Amino acid sequence: MCYALHLPLIAVDTLEAAALYAAATHDAEYLIPMIDARRMEVYGATFDGSGKRMTENEAFILETTTFDGLLEGGNRVVLCGDGTPKAKSLFIHHNHIVCDPSIGHSALHLVIPAYNAFLKSEFADIYQFVPVYLKPPNITKPKKSML
Repeated sequence: MCYALHLPLIAVDTLEAAALYAAATHDAEYLIPMIDARRMEVYGATFDGSGKRMTENEAFILETTTFDGLLEGGNRVVLCGDGTPKAKSLFIHHNHIVCDPSIGHSALHLVIPAYNAFLKSEFADIYQFVPVYLKPPNITKPKKSML
């Protein structure tokens, strides 16, 4: 659409958008937005309490020890996104981990980072931009012909 309408393209990272929203609604040292990636795997990244990125997006397996390094010294960690329900069962009794599934991946969360990028004239190259997916889609051919 941007190409056809001769408009600048603004690319917004889904995890960053969720982290910025979490930063505005929670008081924590670390924010970890997560996208469900099947089984106990999620795509996520770590942000500080103000929403500043600390790690790149990555796929990881949720285990009871996954966030131990961040929790040293009594730090508070907020988990959000649609991967949160998986984490909630693992960390339900942990006092320093807050699971907030209400912060999902919504177009509403894209507004602030998109506006900030617009103000800074941080536009993506319309001819070269491609979305970043951490893993290829899991698509298989149907076993039975549909026709």
